Amino acid sequence: MHATSEIYLSMHGIFAQSESESLSGNVRMGKAMSAKKGNVSFSYKSFLGYRRGADNQPEIDPEQAEIVRLIFDRYLAGDSLTTIKRFLESRSYPSPTGKSTWSVTTIHSILTNEKYKGDALLQKTYVIDCITHKSKKNDDRPQYYVENNHPPIVSKETFNKVQEEMARRASKRKVKEVGTKTESGKYSGKYALTDMLICRHCGTPYRRCTWSKKGTKKIVWRCISRLDYGKKYCPDSPSVKEESLQNAIVECIRQVIEDESGYAVIEGLKHHISMYFGKDDENSTAEDEARAAELIQTITQAASTGKFTSEMKGME
Repeated sequence: MHATSEIYLSMHGIFAQSESESLSGNVRMGKAMSAKKGNVSFSYKSFLGYRRGADNQPEIDPEQAEIVRLIFDRYLAGDSLTTIKRFLESRSYPSPTGKSTWSVTTIHSILTNEKYKGDALLQKTYVIDCITHKSKKNDDRPQYYVENNHPPIVSKETFNKVQEEMARRASKRKVKEVGTKTESGKYSGKYALTDMLICRHCGTPYRRCTWSKKGTKKIVWRCISRLDYGKKYCPDSPSVKEESLQNAIVECIRQVIEDESGYAVIEGLKHHISMYFGKDDENSTAEDEARAAELIQTITQAASTGKFTSEMKGME
């Protein structure tokens, strides 16, 4: 409580902070040298898919790796990050930190982490304040990329396809939604044809709508600009029946299967159906497995006979 004591405390505080800054500088320099040598570190407690091996090197954790592959497969199959989040939580898959809840940010981080393809980018971030431990993305310091550092969980081809799909979804033209004052276009994986149909007159995506007349409902796809603003903005865009679109898709599948690469297409369809319905998942329900088996049988019969019926349209 004396002035002399306050001076001593201030001096000790200054010395302590100076020592912390000195230690932080040494640690930062050590990490930079380690990165330059290509030494890759893993935070196993919060990193899904890998564990520390007997030789102190990262090795694949089979159970966790299946979750990682599932995330990549479902994203490429068209699911949004939110849809994947709900799916993982419904199956009670543990998050990287062992929790029962997932965040969209965590899933995005997994999909963009190059370590899952066996590589590593070093010095992505750095600490800018040793007292608050605040860090920032590294945009102005050297970074080092190490290839084939450890066993990959997904192939480089799969990883690169995910990055391309992310870029495609992010580059979607912003479309004003009904009831909003600003543009709010974003990717939606609710329907198979979402973001696949574009108006040839105004370049606006189509939206799935339900027409109801005298108790009869009809599913059609219409230009969003035509829906929101009427004929004044886009007078010539046609409304397309969903059944017509499904018939066209089935015909395309038939033509592809008749080609030499048809077998690979069929196997790919079977794989995605099994994955979507969780056929090989211990948490899948009997209803899911029955639906998957029904669709696979329909595809197999259609491929062997060359005949595609309206049953194929249920695949959407």
